[in-house]
Amino acid sequence: MLRKKVKVKVENGLHLRVANRFVQITNQHPGEVTVIKGDAVANGKSILSLVILCAQKGDTLILEIHGKNEQEEKALLDELVAVLHGKIS
Repeated sequence: MLRKKVKVKVENGLHLRVANRFVQITNQHPGEVTVIKGDAVANGKSILSLVILCAQKGDTLILEIHGKNEQEEKALLDELVAVLHGKIS
C-alpha cells in the first residue's frame, strides 16, 4: 500500500471535470484507491464519492493505493497527483 498527502492545486478544486479524469485513471488499474479529507473517506473509483468530499484548492487529501504491484501503484499515484495539481486535464 502506498499513502501520500497531496495538496489540491487545481483552481476550482475537485470539481466534476477533475473528478471525472481522476476516476478514468483509477478505473484503469485493478487496485483499490481511497481518498481521505479529514474524517471523510471516498472511493477513488467513484465520481460521486469524490465530489461529495468538496475538496477545494488548498485542501490536503490523503491518497491510499492498495495493489499487488508497487511499481504500478507508484505510477498511478504520480498520475493522480498530477491531476490534483492541474498538470493533467
